[in-house]
Amino acid sequence: MSEINNKILDMISKGFKPSIICEKLNISLKELKRRIESIKYDGYNINSQYFYDGTRRYILDKKTNNINSNNKVYIKGVGDNHVFKFIAMSDTHIGHKRANINYVNDIYEYSDKKDINMFVHCGDLFEGTKQPIMTLDEQLDYCIKNYPKKNNSLTFVSFGNHDEDFVTKLGINLNNYISKNRDDIIPIGFNNSIIMVFDNPIYISHEGKFPSGQGFKISGHSHRFKFSSDNYSNILVCPTLSDYLHVSDYPGAVETHIAIDGGKFVHLILKHLTINEHNIVKETSTIDVPMQKKVKGR
Repeated sequence: MSEINNKILDMISKGFKPSIICEKLNISLKELKRRIESIKYDGYNINSQYFYDGTRRYILDKKTNNINSNNKVYIKGVGDNHVFKFIAMSDTHIGHKRANINYVNDIYEYSDKKDINMFVHCGDLFEGTKQPIMTLDEQLDYCIKNYPKKNNSLTFVSFGNHDEDFVTKLGINLNNYISKNRDDIIPIGFNNSIIMVFDNPIYISHEGKFPSGQGFKISGHSHRFKFSSDNYSNILVCPTLSDYLHVSDYPGAVETHIAIDGGKFVHLILKHLTINEHNIVKETSTIDVPMQKKVKGR
């Protein structure tokens, strides 16, 4: 971002009126508006406030609930009698001393062997400001440059509590910033996201704050693999794909197969993948269950 745009961003964060910003930087209101659009394109969440005296002020919006509008995506091209496959992962914590991008690369290489082109990241992509060894800007730059990329693959990311720091500290809209810099990483909101396949929802919530009712639900946050089901839902908790571990656990991800019959989810197979110190991906356990179909109250 240019020096003058950095100055504009700083003055907006300090509450300067547009007229004062223009006066101090010797620019017109028209140029200020153009530069603000450029700053927004760089990922910053700038909105307008309007006052009864006929004036406007720009604000750097630092509320995550204001950037969650694109929290639902629809997957097309899936056969109505097909096995829908993806790899679920979570808690990479880029910027933490125990983050390990090699593990993410290992999972992507594993996916090539299994003909899997879709990935679902359940949040805490970044470390944020909790225990970082990189600044927020460095974490963003590292992710954009080093997160694995392969032809014909998509990674859908539902952000977690650590990722919120980019909004609350810097006012950066991660949805916009990542979409601008990586075509293959698709942000789908904060902690309340949905992937639709036909009429079947897959709910993703980093901390497991799911809507009530039926569905396949995926979370992260605990850094441990776990699966549970009842009459209405199948719930997967993804392990961390980092060395930010509990004592007895391993970094890993979950290979997910959903059988579809007549456009409906009917069967679920989960393969818990772990990575040892030699970066060898292995299947540790398998869960094979029907998808739940009961409806509450019946």
